Amino acid sequence: MPHILSRAGVLMAVEGQDRMALQPGRIYVAPPDHHLLVSPGHVHVTKGPRENRSRPAIDPLFRTAAQHYGPRVIGVIMTGMLNDGTVGLLEVKRRGGIAIVQDPDEAAFPSMPLSALRYVKVDHQVRADEISSLLVRLTSEEGVTGPLGLDVPFQLAMESKFAAQETLDEIDTMDSIGALAGYSCPECHGPLWRMNGDGPIRFRCHVGHAYTAEAVLAGQAESLEANLWDVLRTLEERASLLREMAGQAREMNLRHEAADWEGRIRFLEKDMVSVRALLTNGTSGETKKNNKKTGT
Repeated sequence: MPHILSRAGVLMAVEGQDRMALQPGRIYVAPPDHHLLVSPGHVHVTKGPRENRSRPAIDPLFRTAAQHYGPRVIGVIMTGMLNDGTVGLLEVKRRGGIAIVQDPDEAAFPSMPLSALRYVKVDHQVRADEISSLLVRLTSEEGVTGPLGLDVPFQLAMESKFAAQETLDEIDTMDSIGALAGYSCPECHGPLWRMNGDGPIRFRCHVGHAYTAEAVLAGQAESLEANLWDVLRTLEERASLLREMAGQAREMNLRHEAADWEGRIRFLEKDMVSVRALLTNGTSGETKKNNKKTGT
């Protein structure tokens, strides 16, 4: 990606490395399977917990940029599935930054722009081909360059620490930033807390996995599909074993025993048809619909 971006324009793009210095006129790209975060004068690369089932995720980047640079931040949300980036863009706005969203009518996947528009009072809604000139204009204007001058909210600081892997077991702290919910984390299966604040309904577990409600549903659908495939495999193995037993019983002229095994096979075959129908028409379609997410 850095090579592609460097060829596409005049700005140099590089893959972010931990504690790499922030330099003007440079694009920093998150390495695969790592969050890209911001601190004063540096970028950070971590393998912190996934947010919205993604790593890298947009929210941790926006959250840390808003925390440390406040009104000097411009957040951009473009095409993508589900709603990663909405909560981070809310923090950008709260800290005095600027929010830009691609016009969802032209987005290949409008879910992320629509979510941002629903929950964030954006400053600019524009087409994709208008974003670059808008950024040039905004960054050329005289802006805030001094210290932020605002206290960092505890919840913002705390959630930034999760992505940076600066927390240990934060069960006690979770009660101060959310309320225990009756759901389990789709990834680690620990309890989820519903986070305080505005924006979409969202949850976090005490090791740091974070989700909007839609991301929880997508994770549950994926888990359910995996479990159904496991059930189908077990049913097929049982049916195959029963066929061997029925065949042996027939060879030994044990007709009643063979008929009993064959009756059990018929019940298993009905169950297999039901499970296959669920996989074909139910959870697999939901999982595929929610599984693709891109964004900026």
